[in-house]
Amino acid sequence: MGAEPTTELVQASFSKLSRFPNLESLKLDFFPGSAPDKNEMYITYYVEIQLAFWAALARAPLPRLRTLDIGWMVTYFPRTLQGDDPAAADPFFSLFRPLTTLSLSVVSLFQARRLPPEIISFATVVGRIFNAARNLTTLELGAGALLGLTSPFPFAHMRLPALAALTLHMIVFAGLSDDDLASADPASLTDDTGTASHRLDVETFILNHAPTLQRLALHDCAVALPDGEWHRVLRRFRFRLRELIEFKWSTNSSQPGENFLYGRVGGELHTYQLQDDNFVFVEDDPEDTAELQDLQSAVMDRKNRMS
Repeated sequence: MGAEPTTELVQASFSKLSRFPNLESLKLDFFPGSAPDKNEMYITYYVEIQLAFWAALARAPLPRLRTLDIGWMVTYFPRTLQGDDPAAADPFFSLFRPLTTLSLSVVSLFQARRLPPEIISFATVVGRIFNAARNLTTLELGAGALLGLTSPFPFAHMRLPALAALTLHMIVFAGLSDDDLASADPASLTDDTGTASHRLDVETFILNHAPTLQRLALHDCAVALPDGEWHRVLRRFRFRLRELIEFKWSTNSSQPGENFLYGRVGGELHTYQLQDDNFVFVEDDPEDTAELQDLQSAVMDRKNRMS
C-alpha cells in the first residue's frame, strides 16, 4: 500500500481533533509493541505516516492538552511543516505549551539507519520542544537503543522551571571525574566522526533541576567508556539533589547480578554497545554499589523526615 493515500487520510482524520477543544490527554505510539526492526522494508512508509500526524496536529490547536505521550518519534520538521520558513514550525510547537506531562521516546540511530540522515534531527527538535513546554512538571525521555555520545540531547543549560519528576530510559552518561566535569566544555567535545558530542548534557540537565526535582528514575542507562564511572554520577546526585524524595533504578542486563551498565561506541554508525556484548563480563564495582546504596538511603531518609 502506498504512503500517499494513507497520509492524506491520516491528516484528514487528525485535523478533526480541533472538534475536541477540551481534550486533555493524547497518546501516539507509532510502532505499537516494539521498535521498528532494523531490516524493516517499509520503515520509510511509517515515517511518512508519522509526518502526516505532525502536519495534522500543527493545524489542530489543543489549548487544554496537559498530557502527551509520543512513542518512537522520528523527526524531519522542514517537510512536516511545509517549507523552510522557521515561523512555519510555530503551530506545531505550540502543541507543547500547555503541557504539564510529556513522555517522549525516539527511534535510535541503529533503527533508523535506512532513513535519510536529515530525518535524525530529534536532538535539535527536543531543545525546541523544551523551549515551548515551560509548564512541564513531569518528563520522560527514552530511546530504542543507548543514546548519548553520537546522538546527544543538546539541552545541558536548559531548565524547566517546574520540573518535579524525571524518568530516563537508555540514556548514556559521561560519568567524568569532578575535575574533568568542571573543566570540560560540552561544545568543544567531539567524537571520532568529528561532530559535537555534548556528552555532559544529561547529567548537567538533571543537576540544573536540583531546586525542583523530587522524583528521578533511571532505567537501563549506561556510563560511557573508557573514562566514565557510575559512582561519580551517583555521588553528585546524592550531594546535590537535595529535594529528591524518590529514586528508582533498574537494569535489564543480560548478565545476572549486573546492576551497572557501561557502554562504548562501536560499529559503522558509532552507536553504543554494552560492555558485556563484546568484552569479558566484569562484576559490579564495589564503589558503584556503595554509592547507589548511599543515594537510595539518603533519599529514603529525606522522605521519612517529610512524612
